[in-house]
Parts: sequence; C-alpha cells; structure tokens
Amino acid sequence: MKTEQVNLRLDTELLTAIEQVASAESLDRGTAVRRLLQRALADWRVEQALRGYQSGGLSIGRAAEEANLTHWELLALVREQGIAYPLTVEDVADRLSSSETTGLGGDPTPHAEPPTDTLADRPPTEGGVLLVGTNPAPTSVKAGHYYQGRLGGRIWRRLERLGLLAEPIPGAEDDAFVRAGHGLTDIVKRPTAAASELETAELEAGARLLEDKISAWRPALVIFVFKLAAATALDDSSVRPGPTASVAGVRSFLLSGPYAPREEAERIDAELRRLLPE
Repeated sequence: MKTEQVNLRLDTELLTAIEQVASAESLDRGTAVRRLLQRALADWRVEQALRGYQSGGLSIGRAAEEANLTHWELLALVREQGIAYPLTVEDVADRLSSSETTGLGGDPTPHAEPPTDTLADRPPTEGGVLLVGTNPAPTSVKAGHYYQGRLGGRIWRRLERLGLLAEPIPGAEDDAFVRAGHGLTDIVKRPTAAASELETAELEAGARLLEDKISAWRPALVIFVFKLAAATALDDSSVRPGPTASVAGVRSFLLSGPYAPREEAERIDAELRRLLPE
C-alpha cells in the first residue's frame, strides 16, 4: 500500500488524548493516529450514507454499500436512530395502489394469506437457484415466509452477501429471493419443531418428490441449507459442505452450518460463488 508522510500540528490537549489511546492499546503514536483517522472516516461514511438514505437520495442497498456495511447492519442503525424514509403523498398513493394488486412486498405472486399448515413451494425461474430445506419451522409457517427467527436471519444474511437477494424486507426475505429469479422448497412440507421428529418414510418420499420438482423447474443449481436435506436427497449420510452430487441432472451444493467457524464458512462460500449462475 502506497503511503505518504503528513505533518500535523496538534494542540496539547489532543496530543495528550492520542498518547492515552496509544498507551491503552499498546501502540506507537503514529499507529494510534492512523487507526483513529480510519475509525473517524468509517464513521463519517456511515453518517453520510444515513443522510443520503433519509433524504431519499440513496436506496437502502446503495447506502449500505457506501457505508461499507451489510444491508442488515445499516437497517439496524436506521431503526436505532429512528430514521424514516421520506415519502410524498403521491408515493404513498402509488404504494397503496400497488399493494392492492401485488401485495405489500410488490411480489407478483403475493402471499397475503399464507397457508396455515405449511409453506407453499416457490418455484424458481428456469436457470435460477433452488434453495432446499429439510422442512418448515413452525415460526416460519406462522409468519408465512421461509427461514424466520434467529437462525433464519443468519441464513438470509449469508445469501445476501452471496448476491442471491437484494434489499429484502425483514420478515419477507424470501420475496426478494424469488424476485431475483430463485425458488424455495423443502424435502418434507410437514412443519415440526425439530427435524428429528420427521419419519424416515416422509424423508424418502420427499426426496423422490424433490427430483420431480427439479426435473420440472430446471434450476441451474440446487443449494441445500442443511445436511439432513442433502443427505436425504442424495442418499449419502457422509455428504459434506461444498459441491455435492447432481440431483435429477442438476448440480447441487451443501452450505456449511450456520455456526461453522468463520474460516470454513468463507471457504465454502467462495466455492459456491464459482458455481452460481451469472
């Protein structure tokens, strides 16, 4: 990295404060100054991004990019600071009109009245990605959207970092995923509090049905969220995160667990990026 020496004249009070920082963090004075400047610039970028979002000049996704934060991190700051996105009367009228025909999320296949017993399949467009879970969680079924709750949030944040969805509405992330051309299903559609409650016969029947769905939908890639889903579909209990065997002639991939070590998760995600459709 190219560097350039800069001479600064600092008043005694500021210099004393820098010395205190350097001492507290076991740094030399020059390194302490550089780190303080880096932090100040990072804070400034976040502040500018929030102002741009509040004024309506930046979308939430663009603001997150300029602040060097994830969409979720910026949304947390927006809520924390009570920032409201400015809407004109015309904007409100347009959105209300749109919600009457397409649902609040603007999804052309709305789920305003989700089924109460399970989650419906959401087929991908041909050439998209198909995300396959084991079975729906009761929390998700109650919400009417896939992968809700704390664990679900981790899954969606990961998929967003991989570029598989953009600017999702919290609690309706699957709508953004589908808008990007991707789809969702499960091996078994019966909700349970734990996958261990599923019967072997259910899983085996679900695996056969999954092959039929993949043959009909023709996604470019199948991504398994959990090991049990992949092991069932592939009939391979030893399956590991990363590229896996094809299903109905379509390549498949198993994500690492949501609590996998960071290094492993980053390695697996890098492998997945190479397989994702353009």
